[in-house]
Amino acid sequence: VTDKLMMRREVSFAAHAYATGKWTTDKTGGTDFVVWSDYGASTPDRDVDTYKDTVEALVGVEPNSFVVGKQTHLQLKNHPTLVDRIKYTQRAQLTPDLIASLLDLERYSIGRSIYTTSVEGTAEASVTYTRIWGKHGLLLYVPAAPSLLTPAAGYTFMQQVVPGANQYIKRMRDEEK
Repeated sequence: VTDKLMMRREVSFAAHAYATGKWTTDKTGGTDFVVWSDYGASTPDRDVDTYKDTVEALVGVEPNSFVVGKQTHLQLKNHPTLVDRIKYTQRAQLTPDLIASLLDLERYSIGRSIYTTSVEGTAEASVTYTRIWGKHGLLLYVPAAPSLLTPAAGYTFMQQVVPGANQYIKRMRDEEK
């Protein structure tokens, strides 16, 4: 049950976060910038710097976090522009921490979750799986601690039933059954 609740929350967040027009600064690969899978012409590090500056000009703080889908991460970790920046200083293998450092970010998160969109009871060979995070990226400012006076990309308000817990699940027993 807990896994299903967390999955529902993740699907909801990704759907709302990547909705067109939500942030007023939507950028589309192929239209607003060269898609990062075009290794010869794209410059993801410069694109991220440009969009970080755009966000800072709008809200007053520079994004410190980047949330990407796994497919976007694969393009970044293998991108020659980023690999060239480290190839003579260490192993030419871009880890998430190293990508965060290269892009001057505190956090770099990869959305890897997959869920099924098929109706329950569908034959296993016909089940359809979908990546929650898709081929997207989202630059965010996430403060170290929540505050009413600190801007942030989003807060989740939750009632704390048990001190220190984010969720409360009650177990019960039905004596009649």
